[in-house]
Amino acid sequence: MACFFLCHVEHLDQTASDQEETSWPDWGALAGQVRMKCVGWVRLFELEREMERILFVWDGTRQHTA
Repeated sequence: MACFFLCHVEHLDQTASDQEETSWPDWGALAGQVRMKCVGWVRLFELEREMERILFVWDGTRQHTA
Protein backbone atom coordinates (compact mmCIF):
# COMPACT_ATOMS: atom_id res chain seq x y z
CA MET A 1 0.00 0.00 0.00
CA ALA A 2 2.76 2.44 0.92
CA CYS A 3 4.64 1.65 -2.30
CA PHE A 4 1.53 2.33 -4.35
CA PHE A 5 0.93 5.65 -2.59
CA LEU A 6 4.54 6.82 -2.83
CA CYS A 7 4.82 5.93 -6.51
CA HIS A 8 1.71 7.96 -7.33
CA VAL A 9 2.68 11.08 -5.37
CA GLU A 10 6.15 11.15 -6.92
CA HIS A 11 4.95 13.69 -9.49
CA LEU A 12 4.19 16.19 -6.68
CA ASP A 13 7.90 16.74 -6.23
CA GLN A 14 8.56 17.66 -9.85
CA THR A 15 9.36 21.34 -10.34
CA ALA A 16 9.30 23.53 -13.41
CA SER A 17 12.65 24.67 -14.74
CA ASP A 18 12.13 28.21 -13.40
CA GLN A 19 11.31 27.10 -9.85
CA GLU A 20 13.84 26.66 -7.09
CA GLU A 21 14.59 23.28 -5.57
CA THR A 22 11.86 21.72 -3.48
CA SER A 23 12.19 20.52 0.10
CA TRP A 24 10.07 17.42 -0.55
CA PRO A 25 11.85 14.06 -0.29
CA ASP A 26 12.70 12.11 -3.43
CA TRP A 27 9.49 10.10 -3.70
CA GLY A 28 10.94 7.72 -6.28
CA ALA A 29 13.85 6.78 -4.03
CA LEU A 30 11.58 6.49 -1.00
CA ALA A 31 9.13 4.27 -2.90
CA GLY A 32 12.04 2.08 -4.00
CA GLN A 33 13.25 1.70 -0.42
CA VAL A 34 9.78 0.77 0.85
CA ARG A 35 9.22 -1.63 -2.04
CA MET A 36 12.54 -3.40 -1.48
CA LYS A 37 11.91 -3.66 2.25
CA CYS A 38 8.45 -5.18 1.70
CA VAL A 39 9.60 -7.49 -1.10
CA GLY A 40 12.50 -8.71 1.04
CA TRP A 41 10.21 -9.37 4.00
CA VAL A 42 7.74 -11.32 1.87
CA ARG A 43 10.55 -13.43 0.37
CA LEU A 44 11.98 -14.13 3.83
CA PHE A 45 8.55 -15.26 5.05
CA GLU A 46 8.21 -17.58 2.03
CA LEU A 47 11.66 -19.08 2.67
CA GLU A 48 10.81 -19.73 6.32
CA ARG A 49 7.60 -21.52 5.32
CA GLU A 50 9.50 -23.60 2.76
CA MET A 51 12.13 -24.56 5.35
CA GLU A 52 9.40 -25.64 7.78
CA ARG A 53 7.85 -27.87 5.11
CA ILE A 54 11.22 -29.40 4.21
CA LEU A 55 12.04 -30.11 7.87
CA PHE A 56 8.59 -31.64 8.39
CA VAL A 57 9.09 -34.03 5.45
CA TRP A 58 12.68 -34.77 6.47
CA ASP A 59 11.63 -35.61 10.06
CA GLY A 60 8.87 -37.86 8.72
CA THR A 61 11.25 -39.83 6.52
CA ARG A 62 13.78 -40.18 9.34
CA GLN A 63 11.12 -41.67 11.61
CA HIS A 64 10.13 -44.24 8.96
CA THR A 65 13.73 -45.37 8.43
CA ALA A 66 14.51 -45.71 12.14
